[in-house]
Amino acid sequence: MPNTTLRHDLIGNLQENHNKNLEEAKELIEMLQAINELNSLNDSTKYMQRLEELESTRYMLPRDSYVAFEEEFFEKSEVEFRRSVRMSKACFLALYEEIKDDEIFNVKAGPAQRSIKVQMLVALTRFGLYGNGATNKVLGNNFHISYGSVDKYIERFINAIMKRHGKYVKWPMGKERKRIMKRHEELFGLPNCIGFLGGSLFPIYQSPHLHPELFWSRKSRPAIQNMVICDFDLRILFGETGHYGSANDPGVVMKGGFLDHLDAYFEGDEYVVSDSAYAKARWCVPIGKSPKYEALTGSDRKFTYFLSRARVSIENCFGALKGGFPSLDELRIRLNEEEDMDSYNLWIVTCFILHNFCIENDSPAYMAEIIDYFYRTHSRDEYFETADIHFSEKRSSKFKKYDIDTNFVPDVHTSEGKEKWESLKKYFLNLNHYDIKSLDDSYKEKYHYE
Repeated sequence: MPNTTLRHDLIGNLQENHNKNLEEAKELIEMLQAINELNSLNDSTKYMQRLEELESTRYMLPRDSYVAFEEEFFEKSEVEFRRSVRMSKACFLALYEEIKDDEIFNVKAGPAQRSIKVQMLVALTRFGLYGNGATNKVLGNNFHISYGSVDKYIERFINAIMKRHGKYVKWPMGKERKRIMKRHEELFGLPNCIGFLGGSLFPIYQSPHLHPELFWSRKSRPAIQNMVICDFDLRILFGETGHYGSANDPGVVMKGGFLDHLDAYFEGDEYVVSDSAYAKARWCVPIGKSPKYEALTGSDRKFTYFLSRARVSIENCFGALKGGFPSLDELRIRLNEEEDMDSYNLWIVTCFILHNFCIENDSPAYMAEIIDYFYRTHSRDEYFETADIHFSEKRSSKFKKYDIDTNFVPDVHTSEGKEKWESLKKYFLNLNHYDIKSLDDSYKEKYHYE
């Protein structure tokens, strides 16, 4: 007969253990759920913290990586550094000292900016590029920055440089003007000569939507016309930009702001030497035109020869400017509205300032190398006015239907300018022991000129 008490006890123990295991299982499940919820909360907290970190910082890469990048850049050879930055390391550091305290780089509000030197490297590299390589994408990839940062760095750099305009691009006054005129007389035999005047085109890669026909230059491409006066050191004394590419050199002078300052810029017999595209005036002594445009005597041709030797300084100035900052070979900025012209003008004037800064702080041998390379890779006629470019009624009248002034004007000599030219010719040729009558007679005899 079975022992019912033992069987009953065994069943009771099994049920009790089963119930206990169920309770423990429930507790374990509840514990695991609690842990999962806690982990989810921790993950959410981590995400929030990461989001806050991203919102409070400007850059994704660690800061020390940009320091290493900057150091790596300066470890390049002098030649490689110049090729990228368009100036020597010493000149770059001098420029850094010049602008490092500018308020544009020291804004207290918002995230901290990247190193000023890195921003300078980006901007100067862009000023040295043209063509398809002059894009934000290329620069962004090379410097490991976003495309938008490229524009921001360039904007800050231009802002800082433009504040130095009055310091580095200025008309000489007082003792400085006398020093320059004395040096010009020593070098070229020209008394009271302040500088050399010329114009050049800065091509733009795309015709603007605003009156594109007016930007179309004599070189069959859209461009901006400019006017520059330099001294024997190729330092820019005066620079004006923002004129239509269809304007000629006399038009830029007549329609620009230079004539408003003649009384302040010139005293007595002071003048500048220019190419033949300009008119003879009290303050301007141009070289003679080619014979098919102007009848020249033998003495005129001899004087023009010596004037040309001096006037080549302005061509060398443009060669150093465009060779130093090749972005001027083709400005790649969209010009959709009239206000966008400011972007072009700021870019060009910034190059004027940097050009003068490099003359003061860089090696003269490097400037000569730039000029030589520019002439080997560019045609002079491609960038400078020639004696054959003169007033064309057909060219001027074709824009009349747009009711817009093209800044294209004839080079009409003033009587005062003609007298100035003749008196300077006589002084110069007599000083150099040339007999004017003999020069004129020999020229008549050689070319049967009456």
